[in-house]
Amino acid sequence: MELPDLPPDYYWTNLQRVVGWVRSERRGLLHPEELGALDGWWGLPQPAQMAYGRFIQRVGARQRTAKWVYPEIEDLPGALSLLLAREFILSDPPGPMAERLEPYTVGELRAAGAALGIKVSGRRAQVVDALLALEHERVLEAIGTDDIMVARHLDAFEIAKILFFGTRWQSWHSFIVTDLGLRNFADYPVARTPLFEDRAALDAYLRAGRRHDQAQEALPKQLLALGAEASAEIRGRAPNPPHRRHVDPTLEDERVLLAAARERERGGDLEGALADYELLVERHADPRVGARAFDRIGMVHARARRSEAAQPFAESLLALELDVVSRCMIQRRLYQGGLGPDPRADLRAPPVVSFELEQTGHKGTKALYGEGLTVEQAVLAEMGGDGVW
Repeated sequence: MELPDLPPDYYWTNLQRVVGWVRSERRGLLHPEELGALDGWWGLPQPAQMAYGRFIQRVGARQRTAKWVYPEIEDLPGALSLLLAREFILSDPPGPMAERLEPYTVGELRAAGAALGIKVSGRRAQVVDALLALEHERVLEAIGTDDIMVARHLDAFEIAKILFFGTRWQSWHSFIVTDLGLRNFADYPVARTPLFEDRAALDAYLRAGRRHDQAQEALPKQLLALGAEASAEIRGRAPNPPHRRHVDPTLEDERVLLAAARERERGGDLEGALADYELLVERHADPRVGARAFDRIGMVHARARRSEAAQPFAESLLALELDVVSRCMIQRRLYQGGLGPDPRADLRAPPVVSFELEQTGHKGTKALYGEGLTVEQAVLAEMGGDGVW
């Protein structure tokens, strides 16, 4: 299939689509400063809008604009100057030194070290560590930061993206698939039911997202604090209706709490861990998380030789529509506690093949299916398949 060429300003038209819809349809969910940022961008000349679109859709907070090559943006230096004047971008603002070194290549960092009289070699992390040990202002002067720019108002545009797509995980580049004509479904009208009842619901989703992101790299003490926040939010939160499932903050909070409970368990606080696991079984938004929490409940009780204490928690989960893995996880934990059959027994049964097989003397799959016949072909033959796996 021959793909159509994307217009060079596709990212700008996509950003206009998002911002225009949010300004028109979801103004009531925005704080004044957020709405002011979107309105301010909307009033910029097209080149400045396009330059800012490049800022927020590129990887990395600090951008080296001297290396930008965007011929579709007329007078790029003028557009950047206007963004600076309107404070949509800032010129190399203060921040952690390691962050300020991120836009530079390892070769440029080594050259800066050489200019300061030290020889730095090895991988990038080693070079950065060597430069961090020097006086920071001298390092910045050696590498030069005149072309480093940082975008402001990112929160407003991130919120606009969430309101438009209905999830914080969606990429700005999702439009590209549609623009290329690669669609999973035909076009049809969609009723845009508001996914957030009010600003409080949106804020709860944003808070849960921040906790989830922080938990990915948190130290144990920080993780326990994030888990305590997530637990309090889950306990005080009403369940989301089904049509708002994708923006249910509990989906992210319960993963934070699960990780924190595991940290409590590793630290010896078994009662605290059990309380968190039991909350997840009772209030989970994702049944798979409930199954994992029960697995840990069963493990803790098994160590204390009281496996029967875990059984009531399993009954509520097994009454749900679970995926095969989650159901097997629960049943396996019950089996290990002497409270049920082994769910893997049925999985061990050999396949029943009704058609005649050649006895070739081979071992493994060839002994079962015959010379030159793959497992896939055998299954297709048994099921009456058409040869397409």
